[in-house]
Amino acid sequence: MAVSMVSPGFKPRPGFKPLLTFKRPPGFKPPPIDIKKSKVARLIKAELKEMQSNPSNDFKCLALEDNPYDWQFAIRGLNGTEFEGGIYHGQMQFPVEYPNQHPIFTLLTENGLFKTHTGINLNHNFGEPFTVRRALLELIDLLHTHPNGALGSVLEVEHNKEVRRALAIKSRAAAPKYGTTERQKLIDEIHEYMLSKESPLPSNRGGDIRVSSQTDRDSRKWAGFPVVTTIIQQELEEMQSNPSDDFKCLALTGNPYDWQFAIKGPNGTDFEGGIYHGRIQFPVEYPNQHPIFTLLTENGRFKTQTEINLNHNFGEPFTVRSTLLKLIELLPTYPNGALVSVEYDKKERHALAVKSREAAPRYGTAERQKLIDKIHEYMLSKVPHVPSNGGGDIRVSSQNDRDRRQQDIVTQKRKRKQGNFFFFWNTINADNCKRAGFFDFGKKLKSLW
Repeated sequence: MAVSMVSPGFKPRPGFKPLLTFKRPPGFKPPPIDIKKSKVARLIKAELKEMQSNPSNDFKCLALEDNPYDWQFAIRGLNGTEFEGGIYHGQMQFPVEYPNQHPIFTLLTENGLFKTHTGINLNHNFGEPFTVRRALLELIDLLHTHPNGALGSVLEVEHNKEVRRALAIKSRAAAPKYGTTERQKLIDEIHEYMLSKESPLPSNRGGDIRVSSQTDRDSRKWAGFPVVTTIIQQELEEMQSNPSDDFKCLALTGNPYDWQFAIKGPNGTDFEGGIYHGRIQFPVEYPNQHPIFTLLTENGRFKTQTEINLNHNFGEPFTVRSTLLKLIELLPTYPNGALVSVEYDKKERHALAVKSREAAPRYGTAERQKLIDKIHEYMLSKVPHVPSNGGGDIRVSSQNDRDRRQQDIVTQKRKRKQGNFFFFWNTINADNCKRAGFFDFGKKLKSLW
């Protein structure tokens, strides 16, 4: 077949011959596009290189050597949940339309929430361009939710907290066996990395099954909504420049849409002296759409780790400051189930107020935990002690106080060991006695005969 390089619709004059012609051989097919060297492949490789140059202790990714579209990954379990300390492996498969079409995530480690070997197509709602880093962080946050079948999850009734806890412990024992030898090498390498970076795995008794280094979470960037970001940052700066003894707020580094906070219990109630931690998540439509508040400290009024969408009816523009003050006032009310409430009796709420001061709750990544601990120390310095039922204050000692008392006990024991007492030429009269002895203070009674 001869092909001439002339414009369509061209009508040559009689006897016209084209200057250039070429023939395609029979069965000719154009060469296939090498997807491994395509623009999408270069984009995926660049994203992997960025993640390796800025590693996170919350996840780890590696790509197959001969296929940049096929990744292995592992994520850590979320702190403060039954998944804490777990290591969950998975596979990531990129489409050739990436990033317009998002990759499919498949978990390989049994976890009690998502089905294994089942594709999870995460709905992208971060308000900015899709990246693997953001998707993995979102997947970590989803671990403690219970969507009952959504996003490829198992039903909540199939796995309770005890089962998920056991699976978290089991996930550390060995990496899953999956795929080819090359893929298994990547899985094992990722598992070793996560074991060295994973946060401690707490036991049901409160101790740590294994002590390892803490982690730092990579920040998310919200460049797509500069106006909303500016509003939120200005509100946080105003609260920091005019601090309150009733609450404290801090934002995650690089993500002004995600805050940690703590409020005090209202005076004259069963909550007085308590310190109640929580999380604030701002939507990209803020302030037209209000943020979601989640309490992390058991308090006897609101359910923990359950979203509280407060209706704004304060008669003025919505602010976080006014909402936190309103939340404090809502603690002693009894709405009979409204606003995801619970009802405890006075003794239980009083005991929870005392317990809330002992230690900050464990929740989320290491970066988030640092904010929680910092807020807790601030609130301890500002919130008076919990009053006892008898009228006095119940003082919850800090770790420094307990360490100081322990050191005093050790010092006293050393002093007693160093002291030597001798008795010379002492006469002891013991009439009608079967035994006689002397008592050395600090030591046991010693018999003379």
